[in-house]
Amino acid sequence: MSYSTRFLLIVLRLAIGWHLLIEGYVKLHSLWTGPTETNRPFTSRYYLQQSVGPFRGFFLWIVGGDPDENLLARLSVEIEGGQARLSPQLRQYYEAYLKNFARTFQIDETLLAQLREKLQQHEQIVANWLAHGEEEWAKPTAWYPVKKKQRVPEWLAEYRQLAADLHTLRHAERRYFERPVGQERADRLSSEIAWYRQQFSEALAQRTQGLLKSWYDLLPADKKTTALSDVPEPSSEPVWLGRSSVWWVDRTTAWGLTLSGSLLLFGLLSRLAAWLGCGLLMLFYLCQPPLPWVPSPERTEGYYLYINKTLIEALALAVLGLVPTGRWFGLDGLLNVLWRRRARSTPTSTPTNIPSSTSPGPPVPQPDAGPPRRESS
Repeated sequence: MSYSTRFLLIVLRLAIGWHLLIEGYVKLHSLWTGPTETNRPFTSRYYLQQSVGPFRGFFLWIVGGDPDENLLARLSVEIEGGQARLSPQLRQYYEAYLKNFARTFQIDETLLAQLREKLQQHEQIVANWLAHGEEEWAKPTAWYPVKKKQRVPEWLAEYRQLAADLHTLRHAERRYFERPVGQERADRLSSEIAWYRQQFSEALAQRTQGLLKSWYDLLPADKKTTALSDVPEPSSEPVWLGRSSVWWVDRTTAWGLTLSGSLLLFGLLSRLAAWLGCGLLMLFYLCQPPLPWVPSPERTEGYYLYINKTLIEALALAVLGLVPTGRWFGLDGLLNVLWRRRARSTPTSTPTNIPSSTSPGPPVPQPDAGPPRRESS
């Protein structure tokens, strides 16, 4: 291999290593800092929720299912005896929040009964809001946002219809996306659905924070040493070893990128680091592959068909996993030199069952030289 080829491969390794290291470190730093006014911890939840393609079901399973289906199930109401009642999913969510709150602040039974009474009042307020409430939201259009005021059930009906239309496109008319008009319609539906999801999620989160604040106000002074933000939010995601699946995915992604980038940058275990980074990037690619028969995920940069920047970088890492660039420039070369010196300095032992040349033994028979040659005159 020529020196110019080796030089370019080394530069490629350093460039990708720097990219992965910065990506991973920024994510780790946000996780270490935690939620503040200026910092939002990294989470892969939104990226996984926007998964498309044949592996969409697996990635949605990690985050607990389709976000629109889960939210619409929570926002549905039941009418019993002329009175609105929350859906079982939302009641279960609030009940889990109450358990987490009681566990965090170590609440006794007497205070727990008061908190449950507050919860019942809150549930009735939210149910009335979903069944008879009214909201004025600024809905985005192609030119500028337009304020629209209508009843919450009407907002929900529009949200459900858009989600049903996109579901039909994904499952009943897959080849429809191969035409540009299908892609444009799917992108428009996805954008509108994301806006409805954001509006209802924020409205529900504000009311939930009000419930937590009312619970916190009932606590005695000696139990207010813990911050309200320490109460974990209930999640429908799978749980592994006491942590949600998204928690594990976030840490694995951040640490994997940081470790792979560091090893590539310093040339230590460079081939193993290249394969580690290649595996991570391939998972990113499989989560949102640019296939022609699926809608484009939100916040997609440019237009891609089968091949995108993530796949190209993964293929470059696969190439680096086949060549020892760390020995050419990196700590792998230093370790290789030290290992060779140690191997040379180690004395070799002579087997005891093989006699040496100086030890006495039977004479070695010499080959027969034959009759003496007669010289011609």
